[in-house]
Amino acid sequence: MTNHYDEYWSHNVLMLGYYNNEVWNLIYRSDSLSGFNRDIDSDNETFVNATLWKDLTYNGYDFRLAIRYYLGAFDNELTVIPYIKNIDDEDIPYVLGFAWEINDIRVGMTPGGYFIKINGSSFDLNEALDLMFSNMTVPVYCWDNITNESFVCDYVPIPYFYIREDLPDESRDGEYNAPVTLAIRIGTLDCGEEKYTNVFWHDACEVVYYFDGYDDMPSGEAWEIDPGLMVDGNISFFARTSVDGDVEWCDDNTCDGSDLGVISKVEIRCYGYHADLQSQADIILRPVFSGQDGYDHFFQTSISGAWSSWFDITNDNNAPGVWDWYDVRDLDCDVESLKDPYGPPVFMLYCSKVEVRVTYTTIPVVSAPYPVDGSTGVSVAPVLNITVNDEDGDLMNISWLSNSSGSWQVFGSNSSVGNGTYHQTMVNASVNGLWWFWRVNVSDGDNFTLSDVFSFFTGYESKINNSGSVDIYGYLLISVQFWNTTLEEWVLADDTVNETMVRRVNSSEQFGLDTVFNGKVNTSYLNTSFGAGTYRVYACFRDPDGDVLVCDDESLMEDSYQFTVSVG
Repeated sequence: MTNHYDEYWSHNVLMLGYYNNEVWNLIYRSDSLSGFNRDIDSDNETFVNATLWKDLTYNGYDFRLAIRYYLGAFDNELTVIPYIKNIDDEDIPYVLGFAWEINDIRVGMTPGGYFIKINGSSFDLNEALDLMFSNMTVPVYCWDNITNESFVCDYVPIPYFYIREDLPDESRDGEYNAPVTLAIRIGTLDCGEEKYTNVFWHDACEVVYYFDGYDDMPSGEAWEIDPGLMVDGNISFFARTSVDGDVEWCDDNTCDGSDLGVISKVEIRCYGYHADLQSQADIILRPVFSGQDGYDHFFQTSISGAWSSWFDITNDNNAPGVWDWYDVRDLDCDVESLKDPYGPPVFMLYCSKVEVRVTYTTIPVVSAPYPVDGSTGVSVAPVLNITVNDEDGDLMNISWLSNSSGSWQVFGSNSSVGNGTYHQTMVNASVNGLWWFWRVNVSDGDNFTLSDVFSFFTGYESKINNSGSVDIYGYLLISVQFWNTTLEEWVLADDTVNETMVRRVNSSEQFGLDTVFNGKVNTSYLNTSFGAGTYRVYACFRDPDGDVLVCDDESLMEDSYQFTVSVG
């Protein structure tokens, strides 16, 4: 099982066995079998199903063992479905069980730090475990707490779940570490009966936040007793209510909006219980998106503190079409009490924490462009810099793009680079007095980031602004003027641009003068005719009568640049 062409995650084996006096006994291991039938089903666009199956016999009973792998386009988890069917003409009386052995575990290529999380309790996988759980209704996770990646999740639809990590001296020769075995009781199989379960293999990172604020206004929405204990981050102390339909509006959470990657799933859950007063009471979690309610998600509480299942709110009513991290930051949640309408009128409901879990895929991060976006005074053919970072440490390919030809074209690349700052010369930015635009595409082999568009100006930009609210049409005049100290006025030295074709400057926009003016002034003529002194370049937009146009904010459509010339 691999999430990258040069990262090996783990060795995984599907096994089938039976229970005898609560001891599981191996019948077949898939890695010791051969000759599987194979079938691949795909629409060649959105999904692929790959199914392997084999008809087997044990003690005279015939059955079909199968495993299916399902992967949809852009999925961040691979669905694995172990399957068995009784194809005999008799019932199979054995209490059967699937087992899933995971060893050679190397999530994120880290040497340790793995744990398994069940019903909110964590168990380190650096010691022998022998655990049995019954009536499981919530997912089970194996996690690498160094990279925070969840590498297996099993939603268990059948009653028993068994976990064992073999002792180190039982590790297989040449393998990285001792195996973890996840076993699920199937039960007996009637003639023609089939059973299966789902395992989800995550190729994504997860991060968990919690709601840490509530509507504490005097008339705000909050539970009846100690509402602040629902948002203090502690599951040991509880807000509580005895009011049916009581709502606490959790209006802030610990996500700061930082972009960690592409979001594929957002979920919520809560920790709570109800008092044993002969009355059932439940909790409704209702996400709130920019003031608009999502769906109601129901948690049937018990008489002891427990986590609800994770409720997927990614595609809830009023949820963002495409989630970003500011959507997570701004997510609110209503926590509503719900009393059994047929139970006694007295009840007490408790809730201590509401969490948000985000599943995401890391992407290369692009930062620190140089020249800084909007820079002026940049030399022609400048050396551009960009800093790239991949959280997983994957090697990256950088493609540098410019639209100077009228469409985005690659003008340079850096291949198989690590985290750091890289350079490329933009040789096609070869003319002064122009704006140039560039961006980079950074790929780590699995995902890519297309950066924002960055701009710079070669030389220093001269411009004239339309600061008004309406578009202006006029005739452009640019002239070089000399300050006549005797007359104490500006006199025309060079009538550089005196247009007779109308130009348009849109409201709140500017017109760059460099492309019109540059290269047109004969400095030898100015030196011969006027010599040393004070000069200015004067530019304006005029009407047909030669008067300077006025914006609707009373500012004139004119500007000038003054300089002194010394002749030595």
